[in-house]
Amino acid sequence: MKFKYLWAKILITVIFAFLIIPNLGARVLWQDEAETALVARQMVKSGHWLPYAYDDQGPIGQDWNYQFSVSKLWRWHPWLQFYVTALSFKLFEISALTARLPFAIAGILFFWYWISFVKKHGPKNRLFYFLAVGLVMTSVPLLLHIRQARYYSLALLFTLIAVDGYLEIIKRSNLNVRQGWTLKYLFGSILLFHSFLPGALALQTSFWIHQIYCLIRPGPASRRSLAFILFATAFSISALFTLPWAIWLKIGGQNLNFDLEIIKQNLHWHYIYIHKYIFPIFLLLPLAYPKIWKKNLQDNAFIIFSISISVSILLYTFNHPYFFRYLIPLIPFFAFITAKIII
Repeated sequence: MKFKYLWAKILITVIFAFLIIPNLGARVLWQDEAETALVARQMVKSGHWLPYAYDDQGPIGQDWNYQFSVSKLWRWHPWLQFYVTALSFKLFEISALTARLPFAIAGILFFWYWISFVKKHGPKNRLFYFLAVGLVMTSVPLLLHIRQARYYSLALLFTLIAVDGYLEIIKRSNLNVRQGWTLKYLFGSILLFHSFLPGALALQTSFWIHQIYCLIRPGPASRRSLAFILFATAFSISALFTLPWAIWLKIGGQNLNFDLEIIKQNLHWHYIYIHKYIFPIFLLLPLAYPKIWKKNLQDNAFIIFSISISVSILLYTFNHPYFFRYLIPLIPFFAFITAKIII
């Protein structure tokens, strides 16, 4: 059985790769991709391997005033995407293909991990498995973003690893195991921060909300306390590698906006983007049925995904300008919820 599963997993991943890799370098880099590639190129050519917001031809960036009023070092985004691109340029050559290739590979790794995640944390139901994997595999917006030289595929991969690690912390606490809690949470959380800070903020907030939910729901108090202690310890360790960096970079406050008209506009775009491209809103109707809702309240993955979607939408409501790409890491969450509702 394990042998058949492995070969099925390889086959599905190869098919997914064929949806990602062909003609990867056929089109020139668009605005944001070019920004990533230019910063990476100057890192390689200069040899100092620091992402400065300029090269020998002048400033790089779409908001020069912000960049240069703070520092010549890049401060608009986390740096991991620049180092990934620069490493690809160093190993191969500087081109559109090599700019996009490492992100395409990260996207394929994400899908490989997603197949295992669904089997590990989802119900033992073939229809659920087929739906959860198939919905991600055939998501055109997800495929298009993975093909870009930008942080999107990194955010997908590290979000999933962080959630997997968090669920293992919960599982270990339920088994009353105090030692050996996973490093997946730390690895995923830290690298997600250095890939996509708003997504990292939304995910960590979701974990804390879930911890509060676990503390108030029925169950052995000792296990709830153990889960809280294990998570708080892991979160504190991850904060050592992220919080000082966030303060220095001054990321996060540049785009927050509390104008009522912009908030209303963003809420409208939430509905359009999600309903049209990710998740048909009418699928939420079955959740009004008490038995379905009660059944899913016992599913930690379902609850965490639901909380994370809600927190992310709330956070992005106050972001201006608002872009569809912020929702890309949430597509697997929607796929998991859709599959659970349908079965």
